[in-house]
Amino acid sequence: MKSVAFLITLAITLSTSVQAESLKVRGLIQGSLALSVDDELSFTEGGTGILRYDADNKLQLSQALLELSGDLTDYVSWHSVLNATHSPSSHAGLTQLSIKYKPIWSSKYRWQFKAGMFYPEFGFENPDIGWLSPYTYTNSAISSWIGEEVRTLGGEFKVTRPGRFHNRSPHTFAFSGAVYKGNDPAGTLLAWRGWGLHDKQSIVNERVFFADYPSIGEGQALAPQANWVEPYREIDGRWGYQMGLHWDYQKTSRLRYHYFNNNADETVLARGGQYAWHTIFHSLSWQYRFDRNWRLIMHGMHGRTAMGPGAVLVGFNSWYAMIAYRDKQHNFALRFDDFNTIDKDTLIPEDNNNGHGWGLTAAYRYNLDEHWQIGTELLLTETWQASRQQFTDTDAKLSQQQLLAVVQFRF
Repeated sequence: MKSVAFLITLAITLSTSVQAESLKVRGLIQGSLALSVDDELSFTEGGTGILRYDADNKLQLSQALLELSGDLTDYVSWHSVLNATHSPSSHAGLTQLSIKYKPIWSSKYRWQFKAGMFYPEFGFENPDIGWLSPYTYTNSAISSWIGEEVRTLGGEFKVTRPGRFHNRSPHTFAFSGAVYKGNDPAGTLLAWRGWGLHDKQSIVNERVFFADYPSIGEGQALAPQANWVEPYREIDGRWGYQMGLHWDYQKTSRLRYHYFNNNADETVLARGGQYAWHTIFHSLSWQYRFDRNWRLIMHGMHGRTAMGPGAVLVGFNSWYAMIAYRDKQHNFALRFDDFNTIDKDTLIPEDNNNGHGWGLTAAYRYNLDEHWQIGTELLLTETWQASRQQFTDTDAKLSQQQLLAVVQFRF
């Protein structure tokens, strides 16, 4: 995409022009060994399993990322993240690249403008380097889908009303709005595969594959749809938009609401079998800090996605609740996920998009020092996805488990 090529060129120019003392470089390398996995083929290998690992890929370089950032002026900064992935194939590229402008226009309000490619501030699960989670190694179903298919490629403004500037009020409010392009296929994976549980983030121009379902095979009504998606492709020329409202009470209780609408024309089919999916959802997240170490995080999402002239209409819902403990060395988290998809179309009865499931994740991390961390994670999940029945001798119900041993190095 021309806009992405421009941003890449701009990032290179910025990195060479920024003074050395203002350039910040951080990185992370993480290896994962699946000590116990089931035989169900992972979605990364074209299967119908919702986890990243299966019996064929027990050992992986699960994360490798480089984060570069710097200040151009007192008010302008830039940020970029490059990721390397080995599932399903080995390649590297950008996942984030943005410029931020924070002018001082008022003594009582704070303004911020951002442009580029970046994650919206939907929840509280992924504040770590490169949009990783510091709590679990496997993201929630909501964050797993966002990491695969949702990214802002455009511009955003945010205005904050700090409570300390208004009679020392304990309440801080913020409002944000964004317009963007290049996220037209968002919703493809939810419709065909359903929700997933993993830590994979899609790279710019990456193709994300799902199972080769017979309903999209040659001669079928949905044959124009490919068995892959390019999540950040612009298809119909329309602008999407999103809005957010944040509330912070003494940095103890924090609430975020967002409305997302990619405004896609669901009747448009692009070259290569890529439809524009009209996807709308509401996102509500909450974080409560009991003290310095303990916190509760919850996130819910409700929406729908549509493709073709009445061909596919799918409602989707998910929520999770996580309790987490963190200190200098020990990190423990326990999370429960619930998710479902609802088939709402009647045009093609053999294409059933109904599905539901749950997941339970327990993770422990131990920081050996400021660079090295070891950890383990147990994940149990049970799902029912009607689309699995398109394959001979495949049960719609699937129980999966995953036990990981993880080594992480930061620099």
